[in-house]
Amino acid sequence: MKVLFTVKPKDRNDLSGTMELEKHVYDIKRMMMGSLGSEGYVLETSFDQASVLYPKRFMFDYDSGDKACHSPKDVIEAFFDAIERTGTCISKYDVHVTITWL
Repeated sequence: MKVLFTVKPKDRNDLSGTMELEKHVYDIKRMMMGSLGSEGYVLETSFDQASVLYPKRFMFDYDSGDKACHSPKDVIEAFFDAIERTGTCISKYDVHVTITWL
């Protein structure tokens, strides 16, 4: 199973929102791994930016291969719990979640 979270600021001119999320990316990853345990899956973070006119998109990519270590609900809850614990105001961002069953 794969779960991809794509997060980007709603306002592309909100540089402070981008910087706020960027400084918490690794904390969010660490907290998710703390909630989910550390075995049976890979959790990677990355970002991309099409051009300077568009905001950065941050990706959190959970992949357990063909094993069912966690349910999609567990992964989604771990993500949003981690966001809350960082104090990030999630309403300033568009969040897209893509779940792929292998």
